[in-house]
Amino acid sequence: MASPRDLFAAYLRSNRLARDSLPECAAEAGAALIDAQQSELFFLHGVLKTGVIFSSIHGLTALALPPLRVGRKQRRVIDSWCRKSVRSKSTFLITLLRDWRLITQAWRKARRKPELVNLKIDGIHIGPYIWDACYAARSERLSFRQRLKILYLIVCHRADCAVVSAYRVKLMIVGDPAYRTGMLYELCRARSIPCINAVNVEILQMHKYYLPSEFGLHFRDVPQSLVARLATSRTAVSKIDAYFSARFNGRIQQHDVVRAFGRDKIRRTRADLIAEHDLDGDLPLVFVMAHVLSDAPHNYSPLLHLDFEDWLGRTVTALASNARINFVVKEHPSVDLYGEAGILRRILVRLGCGDRLVQSDLHTKSVLEHADVVLTCGGTIGIEAASLGIPVILAGRPPYAGKGFTIEPKNAEEYGRLLASGIESVQRLTEAQIGCAKRVAYVLFDLFDNEALSLELGGVTYVRGKEFPINDFFRNVIVENEVPLMRQRVYQRLREFHESSDTSIINYRKLRDLLEIASPGATSAAS
Repeated sequence: MASPRDLFAAYLRSNRLARDSLPECAAEAGAALIDAQQSELFFLHGVLKTGVIFSSIHGLTALALPPLRVGRKQRRVIDSWCRKSVRSKSTFLITLLRDWRLITQAWRKARRKPELVNLKIDGIHIGPYIWDACYAARSERLSFRQRLKILYLIVCHRADCAVVSAYRVKLMIVGDPAYRTGMLYELCRARSIPCINAVNVEILQMHKYYLPSEFGLHFRDVPQSLVARLATSRTAVSKIDAYFSARFNGRIQQHDVVRAFGRDKIRRTRADLIAEHDLDGDLPLVFVMAHVLSDAPHNYSPLLHLDFEDWLGRTVTALASNARINFVVKEHPSVDLYGEAGILRRILVRLGCGDRLVQSDLHTKSVLEHADVVLTCGGTIGIEAASLGIPVILAGRPPYAGKGFTIEPKNAEEYGRLLASGIESVQRLTEAQIGCAKRVAYVLFDLFDNEALSLELGGVTYVRGKEFPINDFFRNVIVENEVPLMRQRVYQRLREFHESSDTSIINYRKLRDLLEIASPGATSAAS
């Protein structure tokens, strides 16, 4: 059996062979800039492979954009896929020296949270991404450490602008649509550079922004035309219901689902909740579904509040002033993955509402069984609740917003007034709204899942919080790369996506089953 070192070396060679099997592109055509800033090898490999494929499809040179500090293994993986990489350190230093005056001017403007969130440089709105990247819980003022990180990210943005010009970048492939790399998306928007954003290699999903008009869409936007097509399917209802049954019983192997609906969670009755929190059993029960505070709140832009913590504080304060409702707060099931265990309780205690936090082992199905209203900025609980007829009030714009089954206040003032007076009269959803919510949810949860394990992306499930079988991954990739890259299934799948009118990849096998289409011919979701 090969040693881990030999296995890694063989893996790198197989990547180079796959890369070299592609025809070389003319340098004068320009470059495709590939985000290579993932630290986990599984994600780094997947984003690089996706980027190299799109570079080939567009006839562009693959150009990696590594982070300022890159690990030795990560550096070798990047080099195995891309012959050319941006010299990030030297580009950063040159930019810092050349643009020092502009950088410090922008930095001085961002002394407080509101100014930072609204920060634009040369018309490019990068402030929300910077704030998300330097967020710190319970921080009223920006600390010296946060100020340094803000300065660093402003320099990174200016360096990105320089790279785009110097290398004649004609396409970008962005792994994470938030934080440091989220600024790349805004740069593409401002300069009308085609972009593949939010590459998720766990399920093979991403969003295609080729036209300027598409840049306003959420990176998991659900086409209304696809939802309408599902409404005409005779088999869709039973398949969608079967999916929800599996999801609500914890049989879907996705980390948030397992943590929310797993067997280790405890289901409680409405009477249990009323007694535990000393509530009035005759009043409506409102659930505030807290987010992971540091988990990119501006992915739900436009957000009505500065961030998730600001939303939580204003939400709880408004609800506490309404004597005609009960309310409780549920912690996000994945807080421990982000190092936030206990933070929510401390925030609620400070607000005088510590007794409203439900126990962390509460099964999310208890929320869906007992909630009269659900409040969220855009979490999956919103679409789950709406699928069961529970009214959902949004403080952000997730991909299921604007479909006719959620309540969406226009601003923070309207949101606050609704919670303080009016939420107690909100009505359950109609059957038509429930049907629409189910179809949108099914697209998001299942039709956007392109069964990555069946493609040449390593053939191993990645589960956050659990040890990744890296050697199995290397062995699988070595076998996968024995097939020339242009003949691999993943290459063909991405080419089909490139040529389609869809902005997100649809699982056409599942879609054909739902629509009862016998022929496996090309089926664009937007058609």
